Amino acid sequence: MRKSSPQNFTGHKVAGYSSAQRCLRGDSILRKCFFVQLILSLGLICVVPGRAQALNDPPHLQLERIQLDPGAVGSLVVGSARTLPEHEMRVGLGLGYERNPSVVYVNGQRLGALVRDRTLLEAFGAFAVTSKLQLDFEMPFILSQKGEDLSASGFANPTTAGVSAPRISARYGILEQTQNKLFDLAIELGLGIPIGSKAALGTDGSFSVLPGVMADKRFGQFLIAGHAFGVFHRQDAVASQSLGDQLGVAAALVWEDFFLKPELIARTIIPLGSGGFSPGYELKLGARHTVVSHFDIFAVTGPGFGRLVGFPSYRFFEGLAFH
Repeated sequence: MRKSSPQNFTGHKVAGYSSAQRCLRGDSILRKCFFVQLILSLGLICVVPGRAQALNDPPHLQLERIQLDPGAVGSLVVGSARTLPEHEMRVGLGLGYERNPSVVYVNGQRLGALVRDRTLLEAFGAFAVTSKLQLDFEMPFILSQKGEDLSASGFANPTTAGVSAPRISARYGILEQTQNKLFDLAIELGLGIPIGSKAALGTDGSFSVLPGVMADKRFGQFLIAGHAFGVFHRQDAVASQSLGDQLGVAAALVWEDFFLKPELIARTIIPLGSGGFSPGYELKLGARHTVVSHFDIFAVTGPGFGRLVGFPSYRFFEGLAFH
C-alpha cells in the first residue's frame, strides 16, 4: 500500500515531503538559536547597568577647605588668638562663589571639572563664655553647583544643592600680648559633624577632628595673625587618588586702624600620607566696614593654586555680621 503524500489546509498534495521535513528541522534550530541569543541579551542588560551604576557613584567627601572665622577679632578668615570680650557674640551670613573647586585628574591628566561653579551660604556664630573661652559654630549650605558631564568616564555629577557638614569648636586663649607677653596665643579644638549631603559633596559621612593653634602679634597699626590646624578624618577615594588627614597653615596681615580694615591672607593645606594629592594654595584680599554700630559688611576674594580638591581657581565671599 502506497503512503499518501501530506496535504495542506486546502486539500492539495504537498510535493517534496522530505524537503519540508528538512525545513521544519531548520526552523527548530533557528528557534533554538533565537532563544539562546535572547537569554544572552537579557544577561547583558542585567549586568551592564549594574556596572555603570557602580562606576558612576560620585565620590563622598566634604569639598569645603576654607571657613570664615566666626569671631573675626583679627582676620576674617585666619583664626585669631584673641577672643571676643566676655559674654559678647557675633553672628552673620556669608555668600560665597567658587570656580572649579573639584577638578578630576586621572594619571596626571585633566579629565574635567566635576564641579565648575559652586555657590555657598555660610551661617556662623561665636559667643565668648569668658574672656578666654569662645565657642564657635558654622553651618554651610550649598545653594547651587554644576560641572562638566563626566559620566562617560565613570563619574556622576553631584546633586545641584544640599547641606554641608556643620562645625562646632571651642577656642581658649593662653597668652595675651597686653599682659607683658610677646604675642597672643590660643588653642582650638573643633568637630565636623557628618549630617550633610553626601551626593552634594557636603560630607564624607564621618566625623572630623579639627585641632588648631593660633598666634597674633601687633605692630602699631598692623596685626600679623598665624594659624596652624589639622583635619583628621577617614580616607576618601577621589578618582585614582585618595584624601585623608591634612595639615594647614594660614597667615594674615591686617591693617587694623584703617577704616576698611584691609587684610592680605595666605593659606595652604598639605595632604598627609600617600594619597597622590599635591598641596593647595590660596592668596586672598579681605576688607570690612562698619555700616552702623555693631553691624559690619565684609568681602574676601582671591585666586587658588594647585590640584588639591576643594581649592578653586577663584573664590569670593561677601557677607554681613552683627556683633
